[in-house]
Amino acid sequence: MSDPDSPPTHDPIPDRDQPEPASATDPKIASVPATASKSSRRLPPPCWSLEETTALIDGYRDKWHALGRGNLKANHWEEVAEAVAAACPGVAPRKTAVQCRHKMEKLRQRYRAEIQRARSVPVARFVSSWVHYKRMEAMEITKPDGEENQFSGGGPTPRFFNRNAAAAAAGSGFGYRRV
Repeated sequence: MSDPDSPPTHDPIPDRDQPEPASATDPKIASVPATASKSSRRLPPPCWSLEETTALIDGYRDKWHALGRGNLKANHWEEVAEAVAAACPGVAPRKTAVQCRHKMEKLRQRYRAEIQRARSVPVARFVSSWVHYKRMEAMEITKPDGEENQFSGGGPTPRFFNRNAAAAAAGSGFGYRRV
């Protein structure tokens, strides 16, 4: 423990003979935050224009339907990213496959939230203010050949949201046991 009457172990006034650290005087170094490093691969999220988002939804829908509504693999996401770039040629930098996948995940999360909100109000009164709602809904309720699927009547029930709806609708007795 130090005695309050003893002199401090460090000099509170810095020596004028020592030069200031380079980071304080060099504008190149001073402008870089201390947390950023050369090895950091994390980039800020890209900005998506309305046209790019629409192209992403359309490209994803086409690929998703071509795969029979199956999961897209890395090479499929590359094709979706190319479709976005082809639909929006003046945009630089081009969106990567990973950026497209992350954006589509966020769009589907938002769509699921809108579905939950729709279920909390009477069906006739629900109107979504989200600009991509109709396009996402159309992607979910149409089959690859353009026909509406069995869930299109009576409100939105997308396949990825309610997987047990087909069993219940088919009268399989889901939840009941025969005696």
